[in-house]
Amino acid sequence: MAIAVKDCKNISAGYRKKVHVHAKHDPNNAHITEILDTVKHRLSVKAQRLRRYKEVNGRKQQNRLFTTNKKTYYCNPKSGRPDCHDTLPDKQALTAFWVSTWGNAVKHNLKASWIRREQTRVSNVTAMEHSPITTEQVSRLIAKTLEQKATGPDEINNFWIKRFTATHSYLAHHFNQFMKDAGNIPDFLVQRITYLLPKSQDCQDPSKYRPITCLCTIYKIYTGCTAEKIYKHLDTNKLLAEEQKGCIKNSQGCKEQLIIDSVILEQAHKDNRNLYTAYIYYRKAFDSVPHSWLIHVLQICKIDPQIINSLQQVMKKWTTTLQVKVKNHRIMSDPIRIQ
Repeated sequence: MAIAVKDCKNISAGYRKKVHVHAKHDPNNAHITEILDTVKHRLSVKAQRLRRYKEVNGRKQQNRLFTTNKKTYYCNPKSGRPDCHDTLPDKQALTAFWVSTWGNAVKHNLKASWIRREQTRVSNVTAMEHSPITTEQVSRLIAKTLEQKATGPDEINNFWIKRFTATHSYLAHHFNQFMKDAGNIPDFLVQRITYLLPKSQDCQDPSKYRPITCLCTIYKIYTGCTAEKIYKHLDTNKLLAEEQKGCIKNSQGCKEQLIIDSVILEQAHKDNRNLYTAYIYYRKAFDSVPHSWLIHVLQICKIDPQIINSLQQVMKKWTTTLQVKVKNHRIMSDPIRIQ
């Protein structure tokens, strides 16, 4: 918004009185150009405040949408998702890239000294006792699920499982059968679909995609029941490290870590101290955890053997199908074993 000097002659006396001072330490405005400078400055301040308000309000709306409906969030152009036009990666190259990440079985280092120290530390911990999954537990976990969550290969929405409460007791019965003998788990329950979302404009590069995997709803409820039992055992026996902030109930891990970081930086700046900070980023960290280590860490923490055996058998059946969709074009890969 521009204001010409000649227009300032028409400024009313009442408004001139409001802008007669530019700042507390400056003398009163005596000339029309000084008044113009003050008006421009205040307009700039107002515009900056309005810009910040729009940015903050936009982030709040995106965070709210991401929490309630991730599908709509990722389809929203304001989410920052790049537009790939009509370009798609080669199907064989796409499959080969993700097979190289997920398809190679890896064994962890059993001879690591810190593993032996951890085994010694938890040697006095009481082993987790077996307890069946109850209907009440299943109903409680189902009540917490979001109805708008995307479905897996089974295409069963949380909406129906919440409404058909008569099925909860049957789910609990079958979940207990799964723990006793993992061979009872149907293959379709452990299958999944991985939707690849572009991270940049280079949509022909298979590595420039972010994988979002959708699992079967019933399988997520089953693993949620076992995870709740495991967490209770770890929390009761104080087996979770104090530094661990992720996956901790009633914890805002990211905010807590950011507050600690900002306090340290502020203290160092105030006292004029030298400070060196290192951030370690693991590329595809969650995609690089060996299954052998997942089983081993459960054994170290003395988790119920039935749960360990069930997970061990289920891991052998893990498969996913890649899917990329750009406008009217779509490619799907053959099932990939998660090793």
